[in-house]
Amino acid sequence: MSIYMQLKYKTKLSDKEVLKKVFKELKIIYQDHNDELVCDINYYELHLKKNKGGEYEIRTKGYNDWKEEIIDFRKKITDYYNKLIQNNQQKEICQSIKTKVAKSSSMSLIQEETLEDNSIVLTISV
Repeated sequence: MSIYMQLKYKTKLSDKEVLKKVFKELKIIYQDHNDELVCDINYYELHLKKNKGGEYEIRTKGYNDWKEEIIDFRKKITDYYNKLIQNNQQKEICQSIKTKVAKSSSMSLIQEETLEDNSIVLTISV
């Protein structure tokens, strides 16, 4: 028997702009209402709102037998979110290194290569 109830799920998502990029890239239709993002998923509306700790929670009203579908949605966006965060951090680190090399008269960037696993190799002459 299904029970209609308030459902709430915690996440570790905190960056609104990255989350919006996740939705866009995964083709998830959403609306941005200042302090929350609202997604239409199948038969229900999911509200992502930041809690006091600065992380988004997924909130909805619905039947308890939807739980598995919402948990799958949370996993899907969390995995993609973490991938984007990691890529952004990698780009920032590479840019920082390249900036330091460019400012140094004793170093120069010889080559920059992105490998199949998306890791980046910088070859620097000292």
